[in-house]
Amino acid sequence: MRITCIVKQAVFQLDGLVALQKAVKDEFHLIILDIMIPNMDGFEMVKRLRTTNNAPILMLSAKSEDIDKIQGLSIGTSDYLTKPFSPMELVARVKSMLCRYMSLGEYEKKTTASQLVIDGLVLDKDLKTVTIDGTQVKLTGQNLTSHKC
Repeated sequence: MRITCIVKQAVFQLDGLVALQKAVKDEFHLIILDIMIPNMDGFEMVKRLRTTNNAPILMLSAKSEDIDKIQGLSIGTSDYLTKPFSPMELVARVKSMLCRYMSLGEYEKKTTASQLVIDGLVLDKDLKTVTIDGTQVKLTGQNLTSHKC
C-alpha cells in the first residue's frame, strides 16, 4: 500500500505568539516555521514548543549561515531548510520527518494483530482494506502491496 500524503488540517499563522498558542493548544503532526516572524522569532518558538511537544519541526529560513543552522538544530529543530528551496525538496523532507515520527513510536499508534490505526486512518492487513474517517477507500491490487517508510 502506498499513501502519499493525507493533510487533515493546515494552519497558517503570521504571528509567532498566536502560532505558539495554537501549537500548544492543538495537536500537530508537523510544524513548519520561519525564523523571522513577528512577535516571537522561530528560535524562541522552538525552545518553548520543545518543553511539551515532540512533533517534527522544519525550520525554513533565508538565514543560510552555518551558525544559524547549528543554532536551530541544537535547540530542537528536526530539520533546517534554507530559502530559496525546491518544492520537491520540501515535500521530500516533510515525508521523511513524518515517516520517522509515525513509524518510530513518537506518535501514538494503536495496533491489533492486523490493524494499524492512526487518527481516522485504519489499515487492515488481513482484510486488505483502508478506511479514512469511517469511509472505505477503494484500492487496486497494486495498492495492496506492502509499503514501509
